[in-house]
Amino acid sequence: MAVTFLSMDITDFNKAVETALRYFTLQGIEHADLRRALGQYVLELFAEGETRPLMLANRAIERLKRQLEVELELSLETMDVVFNHA
Repeated sequence: MAVTFLSMDITDFNKAVETALRYFTLQGIEHADLRRALGQYVLELFAEGETRPLMLANRAIERLKRQLEVELELSLETMDVVFNHA
């Protein structure tokens, strides 16, 4: 069985990450780790078969927004436990 490796064009990768990063910047969300997280999501999505830079950006945005929502919810639950049961 042959294994096929896909290679992502660095220009497409950068375009996807920069597009997604611009979205968060316009939303007023800026953090040093955003670029790394978005880059990781873009690579994962590419490995799943998506190759179009704009779709990579859109889907990376969706995934990171979901991650941030989950982290916020967990943080709020933790604060609730700490302050209401202290």
